[in-house]
Amino acid sequence: MLGRVAALAALGGFLFGYDLGLIGGAMLGISQAFSISSVSTKEAIVAAAKLGACVGAFLGGALMLRYGRRRAIAAEAVFFVAGPLVMAAATGPGALVAGRFLVGLGIGASAIVVPAYLAEIAPAAKRGAVVQTYEVMLTLGMLAAGVVDWLLSSAAGPGAWRWMVGL
Repeated sequence: MLGRVAALAALGGFLFGYDLGLIGGAMLGISQAFSISSVSTKEAIVAAAKLGACVGAFLGGALMLRYGRRRAIAAEAVFFVAGPLVMAAATGPGALVAGRFLVGLGIGASAIVVPAYLAEIAPAAKRGAVVQTYEVMLTLGMLAAGVVDWLLSSAAGPGAWRWMVGL
């Protein structure tokens, strides 16, 4: 039972890594689709997730204190769903920045809430290994983002970036 709960909770780590890693492969397609030549616009798109993560860390802590770990994890999932939907449907750079910010809120909240939850549910003798699943899933998410970006860029054509950010 502990293994299943830990694996499901650690999916937050996978999403953290995936959402941070995907932008590297998607940025070229995004730049071409919206004719973005301004470096500051590209930087804003990339940085929005990091800014959202800063805010999300505080939001995650507040949600955890007010509603508990499980409800906070459920709340962060909203950001991991809404952000990609906003990005995939984007009609311009502003929507991409908004979507990346939403994903960042999920990333920041996940970074606070999931390890705390995993540490609470694990018995003392297994606590380190259980919390480590979050970190392993984070790195697997980054790896998966690179693989998915590569596969989609060669198979899905010019609109591949929408699939990259929407998954």
